[in-house]
Amino acid sequence: MSKAFQGSVWGRLGKLEEERHLTGKYGPGCRQRVKRTNRFKRPKLDRGLTAYLFFPAASGVVVFFAGLVANVIPWWLNLMAALPLYWYCYMTAHDAVHRAAHQNQVLNNWVGWISSGLFGLPFSLMRRAHLSHHCNAGRKDDIERFAYVSGWQLPFGVILGNLFFYAHFPKCNFKEKLSAAALVFVVLSLIFYFPQTMLLGWILPMQLVFGLGMFTNIYLPHGPYAKWVEEHVPFVTGFHEDHHAMPSYPWHQLCRREIRFACRQKRDFLRNKR
Repeated sequence: MSKAFQGSVWGRLGKLEEERHLTGKYGPGCRQRVKRTNRFKRPKLDRGLTAYLFFPAASGVVVFFAGLVANVIPWWLNLMAALPLYWYCYMTAHDAVHRAAHQNQVLNNWVGWISSGLFGLPFSLMRRAHLSHHCNAGRKDDIERFAYVSGWQLPFGVILGNLFFYAHFPKCNFKEKLSAAALVFVVLSLIFYFPQTMLLGWILPMQLVFGLGMFTNIYLPHGPYAKWVEEHVPFVTGFHEDHHAMPSYPWHQLCRREIRFACRQKRDFLRNKR
């Protein structure tokens, strides 16, 4: 898929999604646009599994971190155990942003706050920034361009991607800015008083997982190898093209054949509307 097509199609879908999630309803003219993009049968949503599996994953993170604090396990064992658990928390935060973690939106938001907090991000800031990416994918004002545009900042953008999300801070409302400032204060305080434990037990696995997520979910599907990756190994990016076509579907549904077919239908429909 060309970057021009990414910008037009993903931008249209992203603007609909952003208006619905940030305002709670579709804005003027959006309802008609949604109607035009849903002339084919949409597979049934199956939300809930992401949230249910998140609780044992988050509990595992807490248990291994407690073992490290109590000097029961070495830091490298905590790291090995934490990496897959943090990866699932990363996927949970992403699903929660799109209200796909659970059909109950209160539970969805709570899961989103906890999972995004594990990566040093307030959920409201992460949601606003990522939905902006869906609106502007492939364009110069994409908030996540730092992770796929060539240049000196690319390695830092991939490895420290969660910190780059704070570039969206000025666009947040007062409540979102307050929650972000409070989280940053708590994180810095913990690092100051418990530097070794926090750096080895939390910061290291957190940044490794978030960096891997930025590489597989942002750089590969949006970078210079996007077309090859989508044609040959789309599963590596979590079927990213299909996710942009239908972002309300959770991760475990995107690999199903009927949903991938529906996503392809939607992209073809929007291509013909250009």
